[in-house]
Amino acid sequence: MRLLIPFLASEANVASAREYGAEVLNYHDVLNLISVAGRVVGAVCKDLIHGEIVEIHSDIVINAAGAWAGKIASTANLSLQILPGKGTMLAINHRILNTVVNRCKLPTDGDIIVPIHTVAVIGTTDVQVPDPDHFAIEPWKCA
Repeated sequence: MRLLIPFLASEANVASAREYGAEVLNYHDVLNLISVAGRVVGAVCKDLIHGEIVEIHSDIVINAAGAWAGKIASTANLSLQILPGKGTMLAINHRILNTVVNRCKLPTDGDIIVPIHTVAVIGTTDVQVPDPDHFAIEPWKCA
């Protein structure tokens, strides 16, 4: 059986959290954060499977939304400057090297190669976009 290696770290974090009593809710879209006296104490989410609105409370809230982190933080009147970007990741069917290669300069197109078990991932995530949900795909990238 071949595993999807890039997801193993996330799955391990989820498994560990469950062992410590966490409830994991997949397919829930954060609508806004709940703030009490300037402290974030939860989130209002939409269950994308059942269409229900759910209020979730927690002692600790971690905003791990990547390109959407600024948008989510703003729902609690918090300012978080995020420069969302679009990029391309390409997995090739063989491992072309044994170490990560990064150009070690300001990001540009095609600036990283990551070997993962028997494959390699080549990619970039450097082109800034105003909204990570809506951006143009250049025709030459589809060719």
